[in-house]
Amino acid sequence: VRRDDLDADTRDRAVQGELSRARIRADLEAAGLASSRAGADRLVDELVAEAREHAERRAVEDEQRKRINGLDVPSVELPRLPDGIDLGGLYELADRLRGAIGAGR
Repeated sequence: VRRDDLDADTRDRAVQGELSRARIRADLEAAGLASSRAGADRLVDELVAEAREHAERRAVEDEQRKRINGLDVPSVELPRLPDGIDLGGLYELADRLRGAIGAGR
């Protein structure tokens, strides 16, 4: 699953395309990442699109979680590894599974 970095209100606004572009731009400027108006506009567009995609995917994951919980079977959630699966990531997931099994989930 993806990390839940957005609160419910922000996720809803992201899905609806209602995030404050002015606030995002101000944050970019404060961080020194808006070197030009056109560059800032493009970056704001990309961030808004990324937030929407993240919020939509989290909504799908939440719905699937509800369905699985309704089955009353053991389950374990593993984090999405943003860099993909490599040997280190595989070991990380294996450790989490061992921990969950040991905790009786």
